[in-house]
Amino acid sequence: MWQLSFGMSTRQGCRTALRSNGKGYIMIKKEKPAILLAEEIHHLVMEGRTVEIKARGSSMRPFIQGGRDSIVLGPAHGIRTGDILLCRIAQKDYVIHRLVRKEEDGLILMGDGNLKGTEHCTADKVVAKAIRIVGRKRTLSCDSPCFRFLSFLWWRLLPVRRYLLGLLRAVEKVKDIIIKAFVEYYGKQVEEKDIIARVKKAWTRSGKKVGDIKEMDLYIKPEENAVYYVINGTETGAVEFE
Repeated sequence: MWQLSFGMSTRQGCRTALRSNGKGYIMIKKEKPAILLAEEIHHLVMEGRTVEIKARGSSMRPFIQGGRDSIVLGPAHGIRTGDILLCRIAQKDYVIHRLVRKEEDGLILMGDGNLKGTEHCTADKVVAKAIRIVGRKRTLSCDSPCFRFLSFLWWRLLPVRRYLLGLLRAVEKVKDIIIKAFVEYYGKQVEEKDIIARVKKAWTRSGKKVGDIKEMDLYIKPEENAVYYVINGTETGAVEFE
């Protein structure tokens, strides 16, 4: 596996490291034009290798998040509509966008995060094809039926894509908000996280593991100085409300 950093819609170069299986690191200490990096990728995939590139930019949201996800590229065999391709669209310009349509004179590509505008290239300008998307918590196969169905659905939702992307940005902003919840009763104040920690401690004290907790319901009764809990719908208990 070789690793690179590359923009999803790029004229820029990048500074990165290449890594091959069992052969250590090869550092690129200077900025390289996209055309040189694309040529390196092409040579590697033609040798039957896979290349992992760090995504940059936002033109492939929501399926690929720039700065967070990586794209594993391989040989572009059996190109189908819906594939994510690394293509040369001009003398020095490359994109990693989705193939949305095949025409007699070439291929039409569009970024999942773009509202309008497409790119055109011929089949011989395809450098590589995405085979996996590597995120922080999971890896998605680009050939899985689920991924291809969601990709098709996203394309069909193009008329309302603007609103869906706006909603996605709003949700992401909410995720960034730090929320703290407190329970106050007769001058006593307890934070929600402290109550949860106390319940987890009681759970593990009985010989169970925190990882076994799938669901936790809390019933806070300050007047009884107690927090009653139900874990996984069956296990019950109580801890002090302090």
